[in-house]
Amino acid sequence: MSYVANNLPRLFPGYSMSEREKPLPGNRTVDLHLKDKEGSDFFIEIKASKITESQIGELIDYYSAILNLEPQLKGLKLVVIGEGIEERSRKQLAKLGISFKSFRELGIPIQKLLGDERRRRLRELTPTEARLVAKWEGDKISTVGVDSICGELACKRNYARTLLHRLEKKKWLERVSKGIYTFIPAGYGYEERFPLMEPLLVGSKLVEPYYFSYATANSYYGFTTQISSTHFIATTKKKPRFIWRNIAFQFVTLSNKKFFGFKDVDVNGVNVKMAEREKVIVDSLDKIRYAGGIEEIVRVIYMGFNKIQREKFINYAVKMGSHALCQRLGFILDFLESRRLIELSIEIRKALQANVGNTPIYLSPSRSKKGTFSHEWKIIKNLTDREFMSEIESI
Repeated sequence: MSYVANNLPRLFPGYSMSEREKPLPGNRTVDLHLKDKEGSDFFIEIKASKITESQIGELIDYYSAILNLEPQLKGLKLVVIGEGIEERSRKQLAKLGISFKSFRELGIPIQKLLGDERRRRLRELTPTEARLVAKWEGDKISTVGVDSICGELACKRNYARTLLHRLEKKKWLERVSKGIYTFIPAGYGYEERFPLMEPLLVGSKLVEPYYFSYATANSYYGFTTQISSTHFIATTKKKPRFIWRNIAFQFVTLSNKKFFGFKDVDVNGVNVKMAEREKVIVDSLDKIRYAGGIEEIVRVIYMGFNKIQREKFINYAVKMGSHALCQRLGFILDFLESRRLIELSIEIRKALQANVGNTPIYLSPSRSKKGTFSHEWKIIKNLTDREFMSEIESI
């Protein structure tokens, strides 16, 4: 931003600076507000990375916020400057009257731009803030909060909160949720160049106790190829769905009895708690909707059955205390064995049969209420063999 502001006569002849970091409705700011000789308003938003379709919504929000400024602006224009843009995105912006200029078109040296921005951000820090930033960078800290600042500075919580708010305004921190912030190192100046924050790290900071399970853990272990836009977090707390940077986190409340069977794993350098292989299959059967439906669970069991400790697996299934879970699991294993896709031991069959309930249940709770009945497992198979095998046959 500083480079563009200091080179306005060359980059945008005929315009003069009105305001840097112009406040907008909705707690936003636009990088530069310019005016021409007739007093027409010209806004510039600088994006250091390539503009993709996923960012169009954000830019539209900026434009909408500018339109809602008071008093009403004259001859309003918004120009986005960036490294590049997808053609489809350029056309979408053009339809709204938002134009795009690349660094190359304007003759802006990108390294110079980033260097100026980095120096500007460092100059804005107070000695205390600089001390915190230096420690976070040196220790490669990803998330910070009130407790970490109190521990470092031996200060009161109110002062720690004040520091967090100040550093957020200076774009060294991004708020994830109440009391939780991600740290943005000195080499980054704009939101698009924030370090790629592993979503699982964010999720791990949202609730305690927790572990990732269902579709998220199935994907981690390679039991499914489905990519869910939602991350599923098992916890004993009640917590509403949370959205961060268009990523959804779904909290699944479990009783203390069912909250077991997880371990620490490393995901892209981030340590998080993940359901064990055996437990994620059990969890998926327990709450089918969070694992993609019964057809997907059949695939998960098929893909995972030879990669688990089977004794532990059956112990976990029984420990959940759910007859319905054991009935569905026994029926699915029996079906897969009948197709010679797995080998089912007598011990596993007996353990599951001992936990079959007296009440018949549907294999898929969300499907038709008609089907064939299995006396052994007290299951109403309410989907066809083709539907049952649909996710396996696609492998």
